[in-house]
Amino acid sequence: VSEAGLVEGDGWGRYQYDNPEERPASEKIFYEKMLHGKEGAIHWYQQIGLHRPVVQAELKKLSIEEIGARPVESSFWLGDFRKEYPILFAALAAAFRYMPSNSRL
Repeated sequence: VSEAGLVEGDGWGRYQYDNPEERPASEKIFYEKMLHGKEGAIHWYQQIGLHRPVVQAELKKLSIEEIGARPVESSFWLGDFRKEYPILFAALAAAFRYMPSNSRL
C-alpha cells in the first residue's frame, strides 16, 4: 500500500517484526498471501476508502494502539471500536454491513 502511494506521512505504527522470518507461522501465511495478491489488496484498500485522509488519521491511531488499550472483557467490543474509531468503523460498515454471510442464515 505504501509502495502504491496510498499511505503518506509520519506517525504510523511500526511493524512488530522487522525480519519476516521472525513472524509466527499464522502471520507468515497472511503476509505471503498479501505479497502475491498486491493488486487485489490495493484494490480493496481503495474500494473501502482506506486511502482517504480522514480515514487514514484513524488508521494511524489504530496502528500505534497498544495491545490491551481497549477492554478485552467488554461485552460490547464492536461498540467500543465504533466509539474509538467512528470514521474507520463507518467505512468498514459501509463496505461489509449488507454483504451476504452464511452466519446469518
